[in-house]
Amino acid sequence: MKFKKVSLLLLAVITANSFMACSLPFAHVTGDQIVAGNSNNLVIQSNIKMDESNVNSLTGGQISEVLVSEGDTVTKGQALVALDCDSLLAQKAQAEAGVEQAKAGKSQAEAAKAQAEAALQKAKNGATQEELNQLKSAIDIANSNVESAQSAYDVAKTNYDRTKTLYDSGAASQAELEGKEVSLQNAQTALDNAKSNVQINQEKYNQTVKGATAEDIAQAQAAVDQAQAGIDKANGAVEQAEASVKQLEITLEKCSLVSPVDGVVTTLNVKDGDLVSSGMPAVVVTAINNPSITCNIKETDLDKVDLDQEVKIKLPAYEGQEFKGRVTNINKNADFATKKATNDNGDFDILSYGVKVEFDDLEELKNMGINLRANMTTFVDFGK
Repeated sequence: MKFKKVSLLLLAVITANSFMACSLPFAHVTGDQIVAGNSNNLVIQSNIKMDESNVNSLTGGQISEVLVSEGDTVTKGQALVALDCDSLLAQKAQAEAGVEQAKAGKSQAEAAKAQAEAALQKAKNGATQEELNQLKSAIDIANSNVESAQSAYDVAKTNYDRTKTLYDSGAASQAELEGKEVSLQNAQTALDNAKSNVQINQEKYNQTVKGATAEDIAQAQAAVDQAQAGIDKANGAVEQAEASVKQLEITLEKCSLVSPVDGVVTTLNVKDGDLVSSGMPAVVVTAINNPSITCNIKETDLDKVDLDQEVKIKLPAYEGQEFKGRVTNINKNADFATKKATNDNGDFDILSYGVKVEFDDLEELKNMGINLRANMTTFVDFGK
């Protein structure tokens, strides 16, 4: 009777344990259970790898605004952090004004060269007939002015002589005589100027007809060379000013820290008002669009792995659900020894090779609500 009770008790315990094993929730599936369930296949435990990008400050300054929070999804090129760049903007405006000033100086130098080149060409080729005619016309006008000035002088002289005679006889006042004297002096000055103008125009005509001397040509060439030097200097000033603007534009671009990839902000090291230095890591963005799994396969198992081979990926975090994947790369170089040889057992080193696996359809995973994360545990079944 006692033996019968013990037997019944053992049967009850076995039945209860069997029921619990069958009803074990998938949320508690272990790696050993997954591997054991595929004992005839090559199953490798690994982790999901996602590329992380450190976004560093490329220039020193004060942070004016942090534009994202940890966990935010960001796109490539999206601004993450803004630095205070008011002083740089002012410098850029000043540099742009310097560019305009330098360009104005260049225009003046080019105009001076054009004028000098025209003078040199004229010195080499001599005057045109039109220019000679203009000089002759100037001489004729100057002679005509002399005749007019001479007539005016003669009238002024006659009036002065008449008034002087009347003054000597007491018929004209001192004031009248002085007035005529001033008129005579003015007429004399006008006549002298008219005669001088004739001489100037005549000499200019004679020099033009004679042509430029070698000295004149040399002076004209020197003027051209000097003007070209002015242009070269102006070009240098323009280039320097434009380089200053370009450098400030590059620096201003660094005032905004942007995401280099599509991903998620996983680390935020700064806040509004912080002072940062060049090279300081501010944000870490993890790329989520291209997760992969690197499986370390022993060299003795490499014959079970082929490039483009379909695999099954199981995620313990999602109750061991199974997803399709594919081998996208097999490293040709060994990574490390998984089993070291010893003198005692006479064994040999067994090396491992990195095999990269990627999910077949990420969109399907998203639609299923599967949220992959970096370092998430995976089991990859190679099926051989």
